[in-house]
Amino acid sequence: MSIQQTYVHPSADELITEESIRDNEAFPLLRELNHKYGLKVICRTVNYTKLMLADEQGFPVATIWKDKITDAYNIRGTMVAKDRGRHWEDKYTYYAKRISHLMKVIEKEELLPNNSEEFINRTFGMNMRGVIMRISEPYGDIRKSSGYFNGEEIHTLLKIVLNNRSLDELSKESIAKVKDTFDKYAQVDIMRDKRRTEMAEIFTKPMSVVMRDEMGFMAGKLVLEPLWANDVESSLVSSRCAIAEPFKRIKDVDECVDLIPTLTMLKVYMQEKMSKNNDGVKIHHGESGLFTNIGDSYIQELRTAGFDENGRWTHSGILKSNWLFIHD
Repeated sequence: MSIQQTYVHPSADELITEESIRDNEAFPLLRELNHKYGLKVICRTVNYTKLMLADEQGFPVATIWKDKITDAYNIRGTMVAKDRGRHWEDKYTYYAKRISHLMKVIEKEELLPNNSEEFINRTFGMNMRGVIMRISEPYGDIRKSSGYFNGEEIHTLLKIVLNNRSLDELSKESIAKVKDTFDKYAQVDIMRDKRRTEMAEIFTKPMSVVMRDEMGFMAGKLVLEPLWANDVESSLVSSRCAIAEPFKRIKDVDECVDLIPTLTMLKVYMQEKMSKNNDGVKIHHGESGLFTNIGDSYIQELRTAGFDENGRWTHSGILKSNWLFIHD
C-alpha cells in the first residue's frame, strides 16, 4: 500500500501529502506507532514539523516530532502526565533518542489508548462526570438533611430513642420539627423512587453526541454509565461511558439529520439568551450555524447537556473541544 493509504487518516486535512509524511523527521516513529497502535496522521502543527495522530474513529490522541536540538523523538498525549514539568505541555511530553526506548516507555506508562472508548474515559472523564451530575440534579433533591435541628434537640431525641424515654421531654416546637421532618423525609423517599426510574430511563439509552474541535466536527453515540451510592443516592460514586455508535468526522452538523430539529431550537434558545445578556449572538459554528456552544450546562427543556473545553487553556485534550449530549 502507498504511504497515503497506510499512514494518512481518511479525515486528514488536505495539506497532508505522501511527501510531507515521508520527509518528516518523525516518520520512523510514526511507522512504529502505526504498526503497533494503528495510528495515522490527521494533521500537521507548528510550522508543519509536528504530526498529529488519530485513532480509527478520528480522535486525535497524540502529537509526535523530532527535536532538532536534542535529536530526540518526542510524543505528547493526554492520558498520562509526569510528576514534574516546566508547564502542562512538558508534563505530557515523553522523549528518547532511540525509538525502541520510547516505544517501551509508551507501553510501560500506557501513554496511548487501546481504543476510542478508553481515550474518552481517561481524557474527558471529569467532563463526563460533570455532564451526568448536571443531568441528574434537576430531577429532584433526594438528600435528607439534619441541619433543621440544633444540638440540644438532637441530644434529647437520642436520649428518647436510646434510653426509652418519653416524647414529653420534647418541646412543642421540637415535636413540630420532628413531624415536619418526617413528612419531608417521606417525600424524599418518593422522590428517590421517581428519580431512580427517571435516571434509569435516561442513562440506559444511548445519547447522541456532537463535538467540535479545531479540525471540525465529530458525531457518534455514547451510553453514560453512572454508579450511584447505595446508601446516599445523591452521591455519584463513579462514572464512565461506552460507545454505542462509532464516531466519525463530519464536515458539518447538518449531516446529523435526526438532530437538526433539536439543534435548531438550541440555536434559537442560545441566541435569545445571549442577546438578553448583551453578549451578542456569535455562538454557533460551521457553515450550517447549527452547532451552538452551551458551555458546562444542561438545558432540561431541550434535553441537551454539554461541556466546553474550547477557548481556555487546558491539558485535557490535544485539540480543545465542545461537546453536546442530546437524549431522546
